[in-house]
Amino acid sequence: MLIHNDNDIDTLAWQKMNGLLPAIVQDAFDGRVLMQAYMNRQALRSSLETGCVTFWSRSREAL
Repeated sequence: MLIHNDNDIDTLAWQKMNGLLPAIVQDAFDGRVLMQAYMNRQALRSSLETGCVTFWSRSREAL
């Protein structure tokens, strides 16, 4: 799903994993999966605004 605005963000299935969504990071050139981590709404919004990926640390409970 392409995210265009906050309404799109709110339509994602946040309730399935207690407010987190899995995010997969892939190499831009060859598509290799580099890592899997989790995002909350704030991390997703930050990633979209800055163009830099932001993750939520479940152990530290911080971005």
